[in-house]
Amino acid sequence: MLPSHIEDFARSFLCDNRLAALACEAGEVISSEDIIDLAAQVQGFYFALHLHCQGLNEIRQYRKLWLEAARFFESACGIWAEVPADGELLVYHRALLVHLHEVCADRVQLYSISAADRLVYRAAKEEKHCVD
Repeated sequence: MLPSHIEDFARSFLCDNRLAALACEAGEVISSEDIIDLAAQVQGFYFALHLHCQGLNEIRQYRKLWLEAARFFESACGIWAEVPADGELLVYHRALLVHLHEVCADRVQLYSISAADRLVYRAAKEEKHCVD
């Protein structure tokens, strides 16, 4: 569903996060610049998803895109799950990943419209049209 350049961006970001997490686990201190770069990458990925959405035409396309994004952010959160928090910026980065995972999961729910929901909406719309 995602274009190849966005998928490549996601894979690259996951690799960068994994390398940083491994460095933390090995006792290394990650520089502020590297953490800021990781946070900028995740925000860039999220914005790229939004831009890609502008070209979608169907609800199921939106749902699939946000489901894939939620899985990506879940994977990114998992990378850091067992790594001890080291500093304010790293805590922020991890919180950003969790937040964006939750936002994407909410969007999946938003675009998960059941047939019953569609019927209720259609009936309400027809009823309103008849009243007007």
